Amino acid sequence: MPGPSHPIDDHDPAVVTRAFREIWRARGEQLGAEFPVPDCPYSAAELAGLARQRRRPGYLPAGLATQDGRALLATLFPALCSWAAVEDSVVVNDRDAWGWFDYETDVEAPHAGTAQNELLDVTADGGPTLLTLNQYIVAGHDTLLATGRYLDEGGTWSRVASRIDGRMVSCRLDGPAPPDDPYGEQPEPGSLLVAYDLGATDRGPTTGARSSTRGPSGDRPATPRTTYDVGRFPTPIVHDLGQRRRDLVGRYLELGFHRRLGMSEDDYKRSMPALSARPASYAGRFEVPLLVETRIDWRTQAELAGIAIGGGRLDLDYVPLDARWSQMGEPYSAWFAWWGARFPDAIAPDEARAALAPDEAGADLRELVAMHVAHPELVAEGRYFEPLNAVLDGSYATGLTGFDDDILRTACLYWWRGRPEIGANLRPKAISICRPLLRGAAVGR
Repeated sequence: MPGPSHPIDDHDPAVVTRAFREIWRARGEQLGAEFPVPDCPYSAAELAGLARQRRRPGYLPAGLATQDGRALLATLFPALCSWAAVEDSVVVNDRDAWGWFDYETDVEAPHAGTAQNELLDVTADGGPTLLTLNQYIVAGHDTLLATGRYLDEGGTWSRVASRIDGRMVSCRLDGPAPPDDPYGEQPEPGSLLVAYDLGATDRGPTTGARSSTRGPSGDRPATPRTTYDVGRFPTPIVHDLGQRRRDLVGRYLELGFHRRLGMSEDDYKRSMPALSARPASYAGRFEVPLLVETRIDWRTQAELAGIAIGGGRLDLDYVPLDARWSQMGEPYSAWFAWWGARFPDAIAPDEARAALAPDEAGADLRELVAMHVAHPELVAEGRYFEPLNAVLDGSYATGLTGFDDDILRTACLYWWRGRPEIGANLRPKAISICRPLLRGAAVGR
């Protein structure tokens, strides 16, 4: 019988210990830190038993096991490019678990078809413990070392013991080959995909979980951070509307909007309107002046701005929900709400629409692109906008059991595979990383 393909799969605890010490020595050098690894706690018989159960041992240092430690993992594995591993991530571990653990080695997620409460039943009363997102990241990269493949690279999803808004997130890692997906998603190898909108009762054939049979060497209650630090991205203050206009037009020129229209740079500059002065009544609500391009359809604008369409779904038709908010004709200027300014707390799209004043309007997809063109830094750091005047028209098959495919789903600009992407959240609910995109009703031309 052939031996293990990598030392971390050996049945000798001493060999496994040496292998992980070397792995974490090299990883520590990348971070300028030291990560001592204690002796492997599994006996030879236990390691052989893990192999029979298609499990593998893993190790996670204490300093990388926390909510903040996830940003260090993103430095260690730069291909992750995930909103869940930014500096002030709001994905909270149930407990911060570190030390030795084990996990299922199957590339496809085990426990497929289970809902969140069923997973909690499986792990109750001394059963296996679900991996945290931090453990999953390390396990996925250890699996790459041992097999050349990532966990879940075929398109399955694993729920983990890390949450947003009380819901477990589900995750997967991209491999080099496209996942088993009917819409032809293009992978970015090593990219960490973390779904934040999977409901606790949602289940499907590709949604499972990953667990460890051994309790962690150490753990502690997590110190949760559930909201972003708004001070990291304060509302931009615009003192000079003329300079702001030049900057905004310059961004459109950099992205080639004028070439798509067959215009010279000078002609394009002249074709864009001036920025209108902000009405006094907008103070504190609408502080961000933007120029909105109307002569190019939103999908083409997204392409020019480097925004992908979720799952490659070019067939999805987003429609305006309120015709009064839609602006036609020539390009225009308008004043928009910054992320978290009009609605400091998370709010469901329907509730936000109902709360709008007569001088407020929900944004559409062209306006969403305009905000990204002006401020691409927001989405890269996990601050997402939902344009209130763009919803999916008709049903959308999710493949989840019990999901109401006929609900109105609002568009969203989010960070996926290291780039911005437009898709739609599963449900119209308040999500802590999302805020409505809206503007003042008055526009200037």
